[in-house]
Order: sequence, then structure tokens, then C-alpha cells
Amino acid sequence: MTRPRSARLRPLLLALVLAAPATSGAAQTAIPATPGSRPAPAVPAAAPVLTVTAPAGTAAEYVTRVSVRVSLSDVQVSAVPGGGATEADLNAARRAFAGLGNLSRTLQGKAFYRVASRLPGGGARLVATTVQGAPAVTLTFTQDLSPAGRGSNLRVTSTDPQLDHALSALDDEQVQALAQEHTGTVYGIPLVTGQPRTVNATVDLQALLSRLLGPLGGDALGQVEAAPLNVTSTTTYQGTGPQGEFLFGTRATAGSWTLRVPGGRRTGEPEAGPTPELAFELTDLKASGAASYRRDGLPLASTQRQQTRLNALIRQDGVQVRLVMTLEQTAEVTPR
Repeated sequence: MTRPRSARLRPLLLALVLAAPATSGAAQTAIPATPGSRPAPAVPAAAPVLTVTAPAGTAAEYVTRVSVRVSLSDVQVSAVPGGGATEADLNAARRAFAGLGNLSRTLQGKAFYRVASRLPGGGARLVATTVQGAPAVTLTFTQDLSPAGRGSNLRVTSTDPQLDHALSALDDEQVQALAQEHTGTVYGIPLVTGQPRTVNATVDLQALLSRLLGPLGGDALGQVEAAPLNVTSTTTYQGTGPQGEFLFGTRATAGSWTLRVPGGRRTGEPEAGPTPELAFELTDLKASGAASYRRDGLPLASTQRQQTRLNALIRQDGVQVRLVMTLEQTAEVTPR
């Protein structure tokens, strides 16, 4: 039995809500920052750098809190030429999006850092684990840090089979970009007050999103087309705090970015109806934050704020919706 068009708007709305955090999250994991206008001060030849000096077995636990607010504006509903949508279908879509208003949610979780072992030559093997969501999804990052703070042998796994499958498609550079938020981007920075480190990175999200979205909608969502995401980030050492902790400031911007999901029939689910066609264009992304690290190199606390603006296009069942989506996200990590 074929469902009425108004009932089939639900997958369209669900896809919108799912895609928005995914886009923002992909960007955030690739960044913490933008270059400052001040010239960088000269770095002494023997300037110390931030690295992990804690002995093997040292561990720390944290509480994480991520708040996301999605605002929709400039919503325009129209009929796709030849799509067969009626005026009743268009009015149903207008009511559905008018009812969305501002969407918000807050996720609380945990994070753990542990020095698994000390390595020959003075380095350390660092394991960072985050636990988020309900049911809980765990991400574990393992990397080796040299005495100079250089990372190597980075690996990432997840307890979620679908996510773990998606992560397995990433190459070393993509894994490094994904790990920045979880394992830190400050290791190796000279501890010279006012000294910034700027990184320009291009992140290819095609493989990750294809594998991640594919199981949600069969072949259609698995054919996602994602342009490379260009990110400029700057992290600046700001000196020490009252307890001797190392303080850092971060800023970031991202260039134009597009994501398209063609939509279509779900493989093996003829009664489920087609998945919506989705297109997103990133028009603005800015982030800023602050982080503190213990004297032994493990994280202490951090706060990051990010605002993202996207132009969105959604088509399903002959109905076309254009809108502007604004995402405001705050992420906080505090010691437990």
C-alpha cells in the first residue's frame, strides 16, 4: 500500500535533522582555528614544546557536554516540474517546516586519556576514548607521540559496527584530521607566549560519508558526493594559568564546501518509498575556543564554540524545499 505524500514527508525531515549535525561535526573534527594578524614572535632555538611526559599508566577522566542548536530561515517550498505534487502536498510541507522552528539538543558523555606505555627514545603511546550518545557510541584513538610532540601510528576504532566500517575507509591523513578534536592539536607547539601555529588542511570526506550514510538508505545514500573541505586553523600558546597549566587559544574558518545525496529507492525496501535528494552548500564556518593542558601534557579542560551557515535543498515526492540552516554548537570538556 502506498503511503500518502504528507506521511512520506517524515523521512525528508529526518534526513534534514540527520544531515545538519553530520556536516557540522565533520567540519569541527577537522579544525580548531584562523590565523592571527600579529606577526609571530621569534622562537628560541631551544624552546620547549608541549608533549606527554606523564609516566605509563597515568590516566584522566573527563565529562563532555555538546550543545547543538539548528535554526531554519528563508524556507521556500515549491513543486518540482513534472513531479506531480499537488497544492495540498505543498501546504503539508510548509506546515511541517514551520513546525520545526529551532531544533536543539544537548549530549553529555565521557572522555578518557591514558598513557598506555613509554616508548624507546622518550616518547609515549597515548590512548584517548570518548563515549557519547544513547545508546553509547565509543571512539578510541591511539597514537604515539615523540618527545618533540610529533604524532605517528594513529589508529581509530569504534564500538558501533557501522561507524567502525566507515572509519576503515579513511587513509592516514583523513584519520589525522578526524582525530584532532579528540587527541589534541597542540602537541609539538613551542611554549613561547603569543606563538601561533597555523595549519591549512584539506579533508576528503567522500569515503567516510558514503560508508556512514549508505546503510541508512541503501544505494541512494551510499552515492553521496562530498567536495573536499578546506580548513585554516590557528592555535596560539597563551602562557600558564594559576596552577601552572598550559593555556592555548584556537580559532578556525573553513572554505566553501558542498554535499549532495542523490536520493532514490532503498535497496530491498520497495514499500519504504524513495529517500530524499539532499544538497548542502557551506557558506560560512567560524570557530573559536580555549584549552588548557596539565604540566605532564594530558588535557585539563576545553571549550569550543562554532557557528555554521548552510544553504540547503531538499527534494522528495515532487516537493522541493530551499532554506538556510544555521548551526550553533558549543562543546565543553571538564575534568571529572
